[in-house]
Formats: sequence, C-alpha cells, structure tokens
Amino acid sequence: MLSALITVAMVFGNALNTKLFLNVSIGKLNNIASSFISLGGIALLLNNFYLVFVSAGVVSFLLGIVSPRFSAKIINKYPTEHLGGIVTTVNSLLVLTPPMTSFIFPILTNVSLNFSYFGFILYSIILLVLSFVILKHKKTS
Repeated sequence: MLSALITVAMVFGNALNTKLFLNVSIGKLNNIASSFISLGGIALLLNNFYLVFVSAGVVSFLLGIVSPRFSAKIINKYPTEHLGGIVTTVNSLLVLTPPMTSFIFPILTNVSLNFSYFGFILYSIILLVLSFVILKHKKTS
C-alpha cells in the first residue's frame, strides 16, 4: 500500500509541477520534504501509520515536483559535453541510495526498533542541516 501511495504521489507531483509551487525554490521544497521525513520518523516512533502514510505521500509528491526541475536545471546549467557524466553520476547516486538505506536501517533495527526510528530522524536532520549550509554558502558566493 505504501509503495502504491508513493508512486501515485510522485506521478501527481510530476503532473502538477507546472501548476503548483512555481515560485518556490528547489531548496525550500527539499527542506519541506526533509521536515516530513522527520515527521515520518516521529510517526513511526508513535506507531501512527496514518501519519507515516501522510508524510511519505507528501515527500513523494514533492519529489515528483523537484525531480523535473532538478533535471532541467542540470541541462540548462552545464555544457552538453559534460551532461553525460553529470547525469550518470546523479542517477548512480539515486540508484545507490535505496539499497543503502534498505541495508542501514534494518541493521539499526537489530539494535533496537526505536534506535532505527531515531536514526531515520537523525538522517532527516542531517539533510536539513546540509541544505541550510548549502543555501548559506550560495548566498555568500
């Protein structure tokens, strides 16, 4: 059920990309998504699966919005001869992430289920901090 929700939310986000959040930056959308990842971790701690579904749906919806914008930004910013390497690197990272998280979080669960949930929350906090550091660095550059 969760996989279906994620897929449908991403499709809707992608389809509504040109109509919603036009003036909201990719960075802000990523921060919102990272906040909802934290909310998902908290929902898991509270055993509130409705909130897990809502947070996963929102994150997936925002990913559906951000993904085409990110691709367009790469295509518009970098010269054509570098696109193959850049796209390959980004796609490799995106393909590598799910197996890594599928490996890491179950290992944390062996320690304790709550430890795994706190790891999930810590992961989202790291994403938020990195995002703010990158945004701050962009403003000073």
